[in-house]
Amino acid sequence: MLYEHKVVPDSVTYANVISACAELCNSGYAASVHAYIIRRSIPLDVVLATALIKVYLKCTRITISKRLFNQLVVKDTVSYNAMIYGYLQNGMVNEAIALLKEMVTECVAPNFVTILSLLAAIADHKDFARGRWIHGFSIRHGFCSNVDIANQIIRMYSGCGKIASARIVFASFENKNLISWTTMMMGCLFCGHGGQTVELFQLLMQQHDNKPDSIAVMTAIQAVSEFGHLKGVKQVHCFVYRALLEKDTKTMNSLITAYAKCGRLDLSVSLFLSLEHRDLDSWNSMISAYGMHGFYTKVLEMFKLMEEGNINPDGLTFSSVLSACSHAGLIKEGLHIFQSMTSMYSVRPQEEHYGCFVDLMSRAGHLEEGYKFIKLSTLNDKSSVLCALLSACRTYGNTMLGQVISNELLEVGQQNPGTYALISEVFAQKGQWNKSASIRNRAKENGLRKLPGSSLIESVEQVSKVC
Repeated sequence: MLYEHKVVPDSVTYANVISACAELCNSGYAASVHAYIIRRSIPLDVVLATALIKVYLKCTRITISKRLFNQLVVKDTVSYNAMIYGYLQNGMVNEAIALLKEMVTECVAPNFVTILSLLAAIADHKDFARGRWIHGFSIRHGFCSNVDIANQIIRMYSGCGKIASARIVFASFENKNLISWTTMMMGCLFCGHGGQTVELFQLLMQQHDNKPDSIAVMTAIQAVSEFGHLKGVKQVHCFVYRALLEKDTKTMNSLITAYAKCGRLDLSVSLFLSLEHRDLDSWNSMISAYGMHGFYTKVLEMFKLMEEGNINPDGLTFSSVLSACSHAGLIKEGLHIFQSMTSMYSVRPQEEHYGCFVDLMSRAGHLEEGYKFIKLSTLNDKSSVLCALLSACRTYGNTMLGQVISNELLEVGQQNPGTYALISEVFAQKGQWNKSASIRNRAKENGLRKLPGSSLIESVEQVSKVC
């Protein structure tokens, strides 16, 4: 079109075309444009070269991107960022950090985009050692005053389980925004510190500049519901109305689940019925709530209503429904629902679905059929499902099949202390006491130890944990 109007395209034109190829992940057309540029002897400036680097990296053509980058005579921050981001997208963290060091050596100043992309990738990989190094680099080069970088550092430490370090960064940062508070709350919840999550939410409500949004509210709801703290859920619910968030479907869905966890199924039902717009999560929350309280017939009724309303279920829906069939002993219905996952809804069964179906067959005493079903499944890792079947073998006294499964689990090198205890009990049931003791000793040698159980007691002022 440009040539029809006798307009000569420049490097910016080519760069835009190549960027469009990157958006579409069309490496073939990008390669054609690249070949045209070479044939026409069009010089590769930093803009055009960076666009080509981006498209090849997005299409996992790492070698070509690296060669183009190395051919650049002048490399700026944008080209380095493109290469670093591409490396990170392809899981090459070491190469990305090496490029950051090269930037400093070549006196090319990294900007906050460079650090932000590195921190985000390292947080996703939960790489504490590299994350701490990037944190130190950020301090030395004055990036920690940037709120987005500080938030990513909090997220990185939280994701690595270093909640104390995350709290130090959070406390030392003055210009906190709503994302800072939410990130810290989610970090505490992830690390099992629900009490701290609630405390942070209470502090956030007292802030003048930052008021909780739906994400912060949902995090607080999850925290109080994990304690089974009904009063706390009601308090957050009141805040939802004060903050005019009652129209937010996701927030109301989390309240449905929270009330169910706290034993108030009636309030879950009332909230569900009061929703003007019910999405798939709303149905999943209500189905899960009924299943949690043992109303398995209601679970199947809700599933039927979903089908009648042309609401396509997802993997979570099928997990709840199959679990209900298992507890109710509905083998025929469970088999029909399991088969409908792929035949009607194109939902590929995952580990939890196979687990539910095997549990269903086990409860009905069909252990051998359950074992054959697992062996024919497409699961890559069958250990969890085999453990469920092994538990059923112990319950029903099928020591012969239990021994076969135990040997299979030992061959794959289990690292779960509960699995070792279960296998040990199966061998003890068979009368093989030496083998049983050997299994327990192996668990001790591997440093595996079952965590003690705990209970929660709600007093007038607080929720206390009793081990």
